[in-house]
Amino acid sequence: MSTPTSSTPDNESVPAEWLEVSFCVSEQALPTLEALFWEQGAVAISRSDAGDTPVYEPAPNTTVVWPEVRLVGLFPVEQDLVPLLLALRFHLGDAADAVSVERILEQPWAELWRQHAKPACFGGRLWVIPEHPDDVPNPPAGPTIFLTPGLGFGTGNHPTTRLCLEYLAEHPPVGERIIDFGSGSGILSLAALALGAKVVYAIDHDPQALESTEANALINGFSAPQLQCLGPDDARPAQVDWIVANILAPVLMELKKEFSTYLKSQGRLVMSGILLEQADTLLAHFAPEWVLCEKRDEAEWTLVVLERRAAD
Repeated sequence: MSTPTSSTPDNESVPAEWLEVSFCVSEQALPTLEALFWEQGAVAISRSDAGDTPVYEPAPNTTVVWPEVRLVGLFPVEQDLVPLLLALRFHLGDAADAVSVERILEQPWAELWRQHAKPACFGGRLWVIPEHPDDVPNPPAGPTIFLTPGLGFGTGNHPTTRLCLEYLAEHPPVGERIIDFGSGSGILSLAALALGAKVVYAIDHDPQALESTEANALINGFSAPQLQCLGPDDARPAQVDWIVANILAPVLMELKKEFSTYLKSQGRLVMSGILLEQADTLLAHFAPEWVLCEKRDEAEWTLVVLERRAAD
């Protein structure tokens, strides 16, 4: 699944109409061309996967970048784009023939998000509702979390998130201390709290994701010390009961040492974001210190639950 990323300069507003300039570019050329967009007056820049490279949650301290990226810049509708197009011709050569320029009308992004994100129940008991609680007069009984659109939003629609939510709902972490690696919108952190977790540490490298987690936590009535949002430079808690990590398999394997540091003996490690063909390699990487307790598949994705062996 591709996860678009975007940025806007401080104190800038996007007009009701704008010009959209887009093209595909290699990862290596991305910084230069993004800088060119800003220099030429872009009010916003976004990037997304130009191919079909599976990416879900990025690793801590990293930014999602695909081998080939579709770069999009938004410019005021009255902008003279000739200087930009000439500069792109210099940098891209013949590839500049594929640069697209379109006139774009403003979209009601929050409303479009709500149209596609519907209430969903996981594990027969946990509800995720993509609305502010004040807009839901008759919420369902039982554990419920509310989400609003934001820069790091996610509602459980992707199989990797859905697998995690189903597992949490079926194994409520009552009274447990949990780390949520790659928290994104905070959906897994909030689900754990709604299901009875004592404290959750939401870890993400992206400040916007942590802002989204905190905003979603606030409307659900959760705050510090019950929920603690941690960036890349913040200290990590040790000896937690669970770790939930919905990241890519290669990154999960790189985090093995950290998982061992933070998770107590016989603690539970719930990992998703794993392609079916990667599961055996990942399990071999974690053996023999970690024992497989459960494995679930959906579409091309796998969730595994491991238990850390007690020290001899």
